[in-house]
Amino acid sequence: MVLGVHTYFWAEVVFWALIILLGVMFFFAPRVLGPASENGNNWRTLNCWG
Repeated sequence: MVLGVHTYFWAEVVFWALIILLGVMFFFAPRVLGPASENGNNWRTLNCWG
């Protein structure tokens, strides 16, 4: 067997680390929809209903 369980384990760790990193980057990214829809706020708010 060329690839052992250890290789698959680290592939899984790297995959989920990249998913979490991309999620954090996209969450904190500035909005690019335009100033008219932003009401002067360039960052995402944590309130989903407001």
